[in-house]
Formats: sequence, C-alpha cells, structure tokens
Amino acid sequence: LACICFAAGNSRQECGQSAISIYTVASMREAASAGALTKELKPQFYSSRGPGTLFPWHPTVSCPTYGIMPWGSGYRDFGDQGGATSSCGPHLAGALAILKTAFPDRKNSDLRSAIRGGADNGILGRPGIFYDPYVGSGLLRIDRSLQEMRHPGPKSLFFKAAERMPF
Repeated sequence: LACICFAAGNSRQECGQSAISIYTVASMREAASAGALTKELKPQFYSSRGPGTLFPWHPTVSCPTYGIMPWGSGYRDFGDQGGATSSCGPHLAGALAILKTAFPDRKNSDLRSAIRGGADNGILGRPGIFYDPYVGSGLLRIDRSLQEMRHPGPKSLFFKAAERMPF
C-alpha cells in the first residue's frame, strides 16, 4: 500500500492571508500534506493554509524550510529564506516511510493519525489545540509519531475517528 503525500502548496500570498488555499489532491482525505515553517518555526508567508477543500484537516503537519533542503533531484541552500512547501514534502514522505516500515500491517489512516498525533502543536504557543489552519497539527516529530503508533493518544484517536466522518 502506498502512502499519498503532497506539499500543501504556496498559494497563501496569492489567495490572501485568510483565504483557504489547499485545493484538490493535496486536500484529499487519503492524503497527507505538509505546510512550511520558518527557522523560528512560524508559518511561512507563502505556505497554503487550510482547511482543505475536500477534507478539512489540511495541512496535516508542517516542516521547516530553511538551510540546505531537498529540491528537484538534488539539494539547494535556501539560507533563511525558505524553500517553499515542495521542500517539506520529503520530510513528510520520509516520516511516513519510517512508520510504514516499522508497522507494515497498519493502515495508511493509522499512519496519518500517528503523524498528526505526534506533531508538536505547541509551536504557536497554543498547546492542546489539535489543529490549526496555518500549521495543521504542528511541527512534524517522527519520534513522537512512532510512539503514537504504539500507544495512540487523544489527538491520534480524534483524527482516526475524524477520517471516518462524512464531509
């Protein structure tokens, strides 16, 4: 079973700071999407925001986009400027691959729930919030996501149930 992963997109500036800007495949229920963070772990000005147009809880998580990042078939040094959400996709894809390798019999919805459940949602100074339209469930933390696969917490369980809700 393949895991579906997308960059959230870079449309926030074009659509306006408050506009929903995660569309089509990046907002599918079956997909995981990555938003972009600055070096200070704040939402990048260009990173598309949720909720998603097809499934509301996108972006799934957010990742930093500064320094030397995956880009195309190689790497590029973005310094402190950020490398767009395309450089976040490999972080999220790698985390999903680690989870799928460690738990090959688990469903993709379990992997997405663990990614969300393990995310650091305190980066906006609001711990305890399960979702934010700018950063999703928070900063991607694979160490905590692995723990969530073994022992799901309330956030993972919430998103597991939410994936079954009709939208």
